[in-house]
Amino acid sequence: MTGRRSLGFGTDEGPSVELTIPSRKSPEEIALRRQAAEEAAKISGFPSREPAPQIAQSVTIPAIKPDRRKRTGRDKAFTCRTTTGHYDRFYAIVDANPSWGGVGATFERALEALEEKLGSR
Repeated sequence: MTGRRSLGFGTDEGPSVELTIPSRKSPEEIALRRQAAEEAAKISGFPSREPAPQIAQSVTIPAIKPDRRKRTGRDKAFTCRTTTGHYDRFYAIVDANPSWGGVGATFERALEALEEKLGSR
């Protein structure tokens, strides 16, 4: 023993095993083996995994879809925690006024209204 703890597999120091690495095949031998395999596959009717040659077809370019994004200049996210009641009330206002332009515009109007109310005190 060499001071190591036993792993419980009998003797820890087994017979030394020589590992041999097989030599690489030459490119010619690889090509011959590949050709022989292809011929054997053709004779036995084994289907090839090679993709079938593509026949040139007329290519149609899809129409470009219109850009439906609104460029509003709003590029900052505002996230806050609120109660379900306040959330539902805010989105009820958003849904009732679609001409305002959505959540961002409704938030801006609410902020302006709050500033007006606080400024008038």
